[in-house]
Amino acid sequence: MTKKELEKYLTKTTSKIRYQKLDGSVRTMICTTNWDVASKDSKFNPPKGTKKRKSKTRDITVWDLEKRAYRSIIPENVLEIL
Repeated sequence: MTKKELEKYLTKTTSKIRYQKLDGSVRTMICTTNWDVASKDSKFNPPKGTKKRKSKTRDITVWDLEKRAYRSIIPENVLEIL
C-alpha cells in the first residue's frame, strides 16, 4: 500500500495495524488520521493552525487510540491491516 493510499484509508476509518518499528520489533496498534475521531480523546491536542498534521517525509503521523498519543509509521513497514 502506498503512503497516499494508507493516508486515505486511515482518514476514513480507525484501523488496527501491525507494523515493524525501526528497531526491528513488531507492534500492533489501533490508529487513525481522522482528527475528528481523535479529538474525542481528552488527551488529543491538535497541532496549532490546522486540524490535520501533514507530513512531507515518508512517514505518516497517526493518533494511537491505545497509547493516546501521536505516533509515526512508515507505510513500507506496515505488515498487515487487521
